[in-house]
Amino acid sequence: MNAMMVRASSTSAAARPAVALVVLQEINKKALPLLLEIDFEKHGLALALGPQMQAVYPKYKGQKVTEEDSDDDEEEEDLEAEEKGTGDWSLGKSQCEWYPIIYRKSTCAHTAWRAFSDDTVVRRSSSKRAKEPIHWAKPVNRTKAPKGWGTQFPKLLAERKQQYEQLNERFISWRPVVVHDVRICGRDVHIGVVHTSPAGKGLGRLGEYEQVSGFFEHVSENNDLPWIIAGDYYIDPEASVGVNSDTKNRKWDDLFHERAAALELTLAVPLSATNQSPQT
Repeated sequence: MNAMMVRASSTSAAARPAVALVVLQEINKKALPLLLEIDFEKHGLALALGPQMQAVYPKYKGQKVTEEDSDDDEEEEDLEAEEKGTGDWSLGKSQCEWYPIIYRKSTCAHTAWRAFSDDTVVRRSSSKRAKEPIHWAKPVNRTKAPKGWGTQFPKLLAERKQQYEQLNERFISWRPVVVHDVRICGRDVHIGVVHTSPAGKGLGRLGEYEQVSGFFEHVSENNDLPWIIAGDYYIDPEASVGVNSDTKNRKWDDLFHERAAALELTLAVPLSATNQSPQT
């Protein structure tokens, strides 16, 4: 679980700014009950949970499969299960996450949430489907075949590709970006939470940038209100977002900090050159 804090300036110059809200990330089904047990009201706080996100993939019944393209350290929920069935395909489910915020009621109010895929809103807190999971599936060209399938199960591998293509037509690609709309000390602010799936190598981070570039362009074009975009980008400022390998020629204009500057976005990075650094 990751967290990011936003402070609110006090009306008193001598007073220390109070933390207005905390952004949480990767709250899974195991952590959620613990979070919901907390009495936030007792401490003058409130919890805005936001949407549930559910990763899906094609799962073959009757054959034990280890899905090797899992990106995260989070324990998968049903990837290792061996099912005795008719040998057909079913909808597998892996990462299930929430990106909630905890906010101080005296200085902050939560007005709504939205979930973006690229520059498009795919779900709103006002929607009739607000409590339903938002399903997403990796693009088929970004998946890895289960170990041994290339030689042992070529027919199943071809079927798997077809199944992924069907999922890509039905569900959004990659995790949505969750945006919490809040009002801090009377001022409206958009808080975005990003979580890309690692897709590049070294300082070549084209795969990660493709997952968020459409959303960043939306932010750049809709900058009438302040935006804060936190989360796990898996992109360092000096990483290239034009190639997927740092062994190729890297151009200055393709570096992440240059792309961000061109969109009039400012990077605030606590740690760099790790290829795993959280970005805010």
